[in-house]
Amino acid sequence: MDKKVAALIVALVLSVTATTISVIALTQQPATVLTSNGLASLRSGIYTDGELNTPNYFVSLEVSPDGAISGAIDFIYQDGQTAVALTFLGSGQDNIANVNVIYSTPANVDPARPAAISFTWGANEIRLGECGSYLAQQGQFAPTCNFHYSPKGLR
Repeated sequence: MDKKVAALIVALVLSVTATTISVIALTQQPATVLTSNGLASLRSGIYTDGELNTPNYFVSLEVSPDGAISGAIDFIYQDGQTAVALTFLGSGQDNIANVNVIYSTPANVDPARPAAISFTWGANEIRLGECGSYLAQQGQFAPTCNFHYSPKGLR
């Protein structure tokens, strides 16, 4: 088999695998909840800053019972395609999360991007402080920095 054909097949398989994982992540409705001293809980799942079926930012969040938090902030376009803005890992307690940021593009693209961010949460909502400073403006769809839990994911 030609090396170019083999490389193309491998790239297609990896692309299909990544797309499948993304679709599964966007349609799951995990119910893990972190509670701290009776304060508002933080659920795993999808949080959006806009109307469903419209271009907007969304946060995919995974919360462990021990307070570990991981996830990603993505943008969903009108055609349903998504673009990862950043991923993060960290922990949360007492309605405040501190997470380390991992960007989808190299740090030298914009050295002003933060290495860590914090967010707060309330009942079915997370609030990213000044997220407009580190999330790209997608045309008229600037991030609001207030994300609401979506029990049905992005559907």
